[in-house]
Amino acid sequence: MFAPIFRRVARSAACTHARNSTASTSRRNIVRSFGQLADPATFELLQGPEGRVIVENYDARGFAIKGTYCVGSIFAYDELHAAWSPKTLRDITPETLAALELLEPAPDLLIVGTGKTIGRVNDETVTYLKSLGVALDVSDTAAATSTFNVLVEEGRCVAVALLPAGYSENIV
Repeated sequence: MFAPIFRRVARSAACTHARNSTASTSRRNIVRSFGQLADPATFELLQGPEGRVIVENYDARGFAIKGTYCVGSIFAYDELHAAWSPKTLRDITPETLAALELLEPAPDLLIVGTGKTIGRVNDETVTYLKSLGVALDVSDTAAATSTFNVLVEEGRCVAVALLPAGYSENIV
């Protein structure tokens, strides 16, 4: 059902199960494997256990969600999360957000995390989101992650699209 839309926004990404370290440390260690998906022309759709998605952790390269570490950008909504194709702020377009058209119910809000600093989403994308009736909140990835988690815990109908926290737009 999601395959046609996901193929449009596909990229190769490495996703592995995160494991808790057996060492007695206060920080959770994430085990990473940097392989390729079986079919890089499609999303690897990851459906977590019962309950809505919460972004558990993130670093400069990726995100941990429901025990899975994904390298690169992610898109999450309700119980689903997936690797997402944009690598830069300019890559966030109506085409890369087309999966929003399939979501039932449609989210009230899309939170976009733009990396280390707050960036600006292009006007075409803002117009597209308005046509879907989806509000937009743009902030750096750290703030976007926190906002998403709080709103999910409040039971709000919200989606998130995050560039890795290490991404920084080169401003000339």
